[in-house]
Amino acid sequence: MIIKFVQSPFSSYFCAHEPRKEGNPRLVRCISIVNSHKWGTQKIYSNDVIKPSLFDQNLHHQIKVQDELLSMKHANKLREIVGDQLKVVGSEASVMELCLVDVIQRLRIDHHFQHEIDALLRRYYCNYLSMKSHFRTISISGSDSLYEDSLAFRLLRQEGYYVAPDVFNRFIDCEGRFNIMRNEKGDIKSLMELYEAAQLGVEGEDILEDAAKFSSERLTAWSACFDGTSTASKINHTLRHPYRKSLARFSSMNLMSNEFEAINGLEKSLKQLSTFENYMAQGIHRQELHHISKWWEDLGMAKELEHARDQPLKWYTWAMAIFNNLSLSNERMALAKTISFIYVIDDIFDLYGDPQDLNLFTQAVKRWELDSIEQLPDYMKKCFRAVYRVTNEAALKIQKKHGFNPLLPLRKTWGDLCSAFLVESRWFASSSGSENFPNSDEYLRNAKVSSGVHVVLVHVLYLLGFGTSSKSSTTLDDISGIVSSVATILRLWDDLGCSKVIHACNTFCL
Repeated sequence: MIIKFVQSPFSSYFCAHEPRKEGNPRLVRCISIVNSHKWGTQKIYSNDVIKPSLFDQNLHHQIKVQDELLSMKHANKLREIVGDQLKVVGSEASVMELCLVDVIQRLRIDHHFQHEIDALLRRYYCNYLSMKSHFRTISISGSDSLYEDSLAFRLLRQEGYYVAPDVFNRFIDCEGRFNIMRNEKGDIKSLMELYEAAQLGVEGEDILEDAAKFSSERLTAWSACFDGTSTASKINHTLRHPYRKSLARFSSMNLMSNEFEAINGLEKSLKQLSTFENYMAQGIHRQELHHISKWWEDLGMAKELEHARDQPLKWYTWAMAIFNNLSLSNERMALAKTISFIYVIDDIFDLYGDPQDLNLFTQAVKRWELDSIEQLPDYMKKCFRAVYRVTNEAALKIQKKHGFNPLLPLRKTWGDLCSAFLVESRWFASSSGSENFPNSDEYLRNAKVSSGVHVVLVHVLYLLGFGTSSKSSTTLDDISGIVSSVATILRLWDDLGCSKVIHACNTFCL
C-alpha cells in the first residue's frame, strides 16, 4: 500500500514490489477499476517470487574501510584548479563554460563551485533577457548550434531561470519539423542534448513535447545503427535515464570520455576530485547505515513482527537518494527512521491487526498520547512508542536548527496515513460484497494518502527548513497540490507494478 521507488538508476537495486520475508506468503491487494470496481485477492506462495530481506545482520561487519584515495590537501588543490578554470571560462562566452558546468554537475561536485556556477548562469540569463527584448529570434548561447542552445536551456531551467521554449523556433522548418545538421557525430550529440532539454518542459509547451518525440525517434534509430558500440550505450542510457529524471550520484559512473571533449586539460582533475568526493560519500553513508542498522536491531521490531519487512538498507537508500548533500547526515538518518515505520505500519495493517485493534491503533496515533495504547497488543504498543519517539525527536531537531517545532503537522501525517490504511482494510474485509466497493475516484483519493508520499515529503520539507520561518511567504498548504500530484503518480505507478506481479503469478500458476 505504500510508495515505491521513483524511476532512477538506484531503483534497479531493489525489487519495486518486494514481498515480505522468505517463506511467508504475502497477501497482495489490488483494486480493479475496470467494470466491477472490486477488490481482488491473490496469495503468492512461489519461492521464485518471494525474496529474502535485503538486510544482512552481518552487513556492517562486511563493510571494509578503504585506504584513503586522495589526501584532503590534494583535494583542495584540485578544487582550486577547477575553480580557477571556471573563472577563466566564465569571462568568455563559449561552449566550454557550459560543458564544464554540465560535467561538474553530473559528477556531483558542483557544491564546491556553486558561487562560480551561479554567476555564470546569471550572466547567461541576463544576456537572454536583453536579447529577448530586442530581437524576435534569439539564441541563448550566442551561437547557431542546437547543441549549445539546448545545453544552455537545460542548465538555466534546472536552476529555476525561466527560458521560453520559443528559443527552439529557429531550428524548426516551414513544415513544423526540427531541422538540424546532418553531421553524424554532431547530429547525435545535438539530439541527445535536445532530448535532455525537453525533459524540463511543462504542460502546454508543445514545442518541447515535439522535441522530445523527434529526438527520441532519431536517437532510437541511431542506436540501432551503432548497435553494440559505446555510442549506442550512451544513447540508450540517455533515453532511459535523462539527467532530469535520474540521480547524479548513481549515474556519474556512466560518463564517457566524450563528455570531457570541450574541457581540455581538466578531465584528470575533475575525475580525481569526483573520486575523492565519492570516497568521502561512501565513508559517510557507511557510518550512517551502520547507525540505522544498529538502531533497527536494538528496536526489536524485526523479532516482534517476523513476517514484516526487515529492510533498513532499502529504507536508508530512500533517504540517501532524497538528501544527497553530504552535510545532511542528521536529516538522512531521521528520514530513514521515518520511512521504516511507513513500511512497518503498512505490514501491521496487511498482516497482523484485526479490525478492532487497527481502529484503536489509528485512534491512538491521531490522539498522539502514550496513555491511549493500553488496550493494544504489545507489538502495536511497541510500534506506536517508537513512532512517537522518532517523530518527537525529529521535531525537536528541526526546532533547534530552524527555530520552529513542526510536531503538529508531522503527527497529523501519521494519523492521516493510518486512517487511509484503515479505510483500505475495511474495503478489503468487505470484498465478498459489492455495496462498499470504492469507485475509481474514491479509491484514488484515499490511495494518495496510503501511498506514504505525504508522510515522506512533509518530513523532508520540514527537515530542510521549508515553511519554518515567519519570513517565508510560502507554506506547505501552498504546495499541497504538488505533494498530491506526486502521490497520485507514484500511487498509480505502484498499482501498475502490483498488477503485473499478480498477472505474472497467475500465468506461472496456469
